Formats: sequence, C-alpha cells, structure tokens
Amino acid sequence: MSSEEPTKLDASSSTPDEAPSSVTPTPCSGAADCDIEDLAKPIYPTVPFYGPCIVRDLKPGETKRWCTCGLSKKQPWCDASHRGTPFKPLVWKVPERQQSLFAICNCKYTKAPPYCDATHTSCPLEIYKRQKACQSDHSPTVKLCSDCGWTPDTVLIDL
Repeated sequence: MSSEEPTKLDASSSTPDEAPSSVTPTPCSGAADCDIEDLAKPIYPTVPFYGPCIVRDLKPGETKRWCTCGLSKKQPWCDASHRGTPFKPLVWKVPERQQSLFAICNCKYTKAPPYCDATHTSCPLEIYKRQKACQSDHSPTVKLCSDCGWTPDTVLIDL
C-alpha cells in the first residue's frame, strides 16, 4: 500500500458510535527507511477549527475524501495538502439513508471519523501542552509537525 493511498471507510462499516480500527494513519507506511520504533509512534494532525463542519446536500452513495491532517483549505474535505506528511485522506461513502445534515469533525481528533463526536470540547489544552513540550523542528519551513500538530501558523503563548 502506498503512503498516498487513502484509508477507506464505508458508512455501512462504521457509525458515529463506533470508530473503525484502520483510520489512524501510521508514519512511514510503505517507506523503505522506516524504523520499527516509528510504527508505534502516534502522529498528530493540526486543528483547523474546534467544532464540527455542518455539511448539507450530500448525495447518498457519494464518495468523499475527509481530511485527516488538518491542512486542507477545503475543510472538511481533502485538497491533497497532506502530501509530504505521514497523513492520508479517509475515503468515506455517504450513507444511503436520506439525511439532510451531517456534523463532520473538523478538529481531526474524533474517535468516530468522519463524524464529530465532540472531542473538540476537551482537547485544546492537551494539544497546546503537547505543542509547547514538543522538541521537534518547528522552523517555518516545516509544513506540519506530526509529533504534536504544530504548523507555521500556530501561535503558542505562555499560559
């Protein structure tokens, strides 16, 4: 499987109450120079917005690519901004049942992707502390620090 191949999620295989086990991307998937220690290391997306995207007028059966990295300018959908990071989009099939509104996660930390599970209400301080403590390179040339979710647009202040 290439690192650019998206994770697939069919609406029939997961509901907002149950998270599929295969949606969290792992760093170095498919990379030849990957260390075994890297496979167990979690990766963290950046947060475009703490709250759901309310999406209307999706067609039943339509396939969407949900952004997992948080870098997309077309949130909550992928625009390929993840290239050069260990993230890949999640392919989601809109459920066949008729529904006019969907609350799609925009903090990227949901346990039921792509649905919002309100994780955004409890994660801002945890994310701030992780970014503040991160020892990785946070120079402006870094697109996304997957060790903590930092991006060049992130402003870290002392609390």
